[in-house]
Amino acid sequence: MTKDSSAAEPSAQSDAATGFANIGERVKDALERTSQITENLRAFHSGGVEALLETSRRASKGADTIRIGAADYASRSIDASLAAVKAFSKAKNPGELLSLQSEYIRSSVDSALGELSRVADLWFKLASEVAEPMSAEVRRVGEQVASAVDHKNETK
Repeated sequence: MTKDSSAAEPSAQSDAATGFANIGERVKDALERTSQITENLRAFHSGGVEALLETSRRASKGADTIRIGAADYASRSIDASLAAVKAFSKAKNPGELLSLQSEYIRSSVDSALGELSRVADLWFKLASEVAEPMSAEVRRVGEQVASAVDHKNETK
């Protein structure tokens, strides 16, 4: 019996050493995967914040452009109205006054339609520019998820 127990001792020690080595490898793999997941989450969060900041910057810049354009249009409209009133006051007869008023209304409507078209174009351009950083971030994340899924499917 002593011979059998002494022969079993090295085998048990070898099995225990192998078991501990396997546990150590599993822990190491788990820590590496956890580290990779943490890094991916940090990159995901960072990219989202950067995209949000860029979106906000673009929206602010676009709103400033629209605001400045509206102020300029208002100024031009006031100037045109004042010029029309001066012209109205110099009309020599009711027919001339009616003609001046008709011309002023026509030019005001044309100006308003032109401004409306310009502002609509600015809003569409702004919407596209504002959406681009978040769209790019969503594409980036989608590609990462697809890559991770493909990698996981390849390892099975």
